[in-house]
Amino acid sequence: MAKNYNLKLHRVLISELVLIREVDTSTRTKMFMKGLEDSISELGVLMPLLVMQQTRDDDKEYKFALIDGYKRLDVLKKINKSLLAVNVLIAEGSAENMSFSVNHVRGELSKLYQALYLHNIINKEKITQDELSKRFMLSKGEVSKLLSVVRHPSLVKMVKSGMTMTSAKSLAISVSSLTQDDREKQIVNVRNSFQCSEMPSRKFEKITNIMSEYIAKTKEPIDTRKIRKIYDYVEKNNNFVNSDRIIKSLMNNSTVDNYSLNPTKLINAVKTISETSGHNHLKYDINNNGTVTIKLKMNTDEFRQFKKMIGSLYISNNF
Repeated sequence: MAKNYNLKLHRVLISELVLIREVDTSTRTKMFMKGLEDSISELGVLMPLLVMQQTRDDDKEYKFALIDGYKRLDVLKKINKSLLAVNVLIAEGSAENMSFSVNHVRGELSKLYQALYLHNIINKEKITQDELSKRFMLSKGEVSKLLSVVRHPSLVKMVKSGMTMTSAKSLAISVSSLTQDDREKQIVNVRNSFQCSEMPSRKFEKITNIMSEYIAKTKEPIDTRKIRKIYDYVEKNNNFVNSDRIIKSLMNNSTVDNYSLNPTKLINAVKTISETSGHNHLKYDINNNGTVTIKLKMNTDEFRQFKKMIGSLYISNNF
């Protein structure tokens, strides 16, 4: 979710909802409503209704303007005639921020819904993942990743709380070699160690890659203290992450020295390789946070020379 916008989950009475627009009654909407009714009956409401709190000077009671979720509300009333209250997200912030946040959450939850739907089909019809892949025209890898997320209740909750499906899939893959009970324990440990939903997917993937290597070597879950150690290491070293270095320290319970590359040393090394290589394959990008990404094409000999000039500890094994 956007950091400049808050969404708080509450349960409110239907009588407190204020409808601020008319419900769409077109034929196309009626066709959509049938599918939505089947979905909610089977899986429940994945995306709560979105409201904004309203008060009047002469009214002490709170009212909630319904911003998003008119169709879901109609379906809920149809399924349960005696329904008195519903789950809502209470929005606090500008309309512009609200639009951004809702679209973000809805996008991730639509992917989650797709994963839950596939999981339901495979359990009901007892078909293989290959058959599922052909039926819905998805790659086998994507089907496998989506299913890996919904097999873990804690991961489903984390996506509903704002975690991206990309991060959820990388976490699911990192714990795949553990037993089912240990997988769930490991996911909860990660959730308790830091705010997963606020971390960029690429940085989170670095953390889960290190976790995956550690688990593969030890065959056991990682406790919150060690997970926090991995997180701190990745935070301080940014792109210069040496997985072997951190894994050895975790296994030996030793301290990992953080390091930063001397900018002058790096610039001189890049300049030397660029001048001696005889070809112009140097590219750089200035990122939004002020950092610079350098891309330099090198052959094997040039790479060895570059590695020697800046120091091998700055070169990841996956470089």
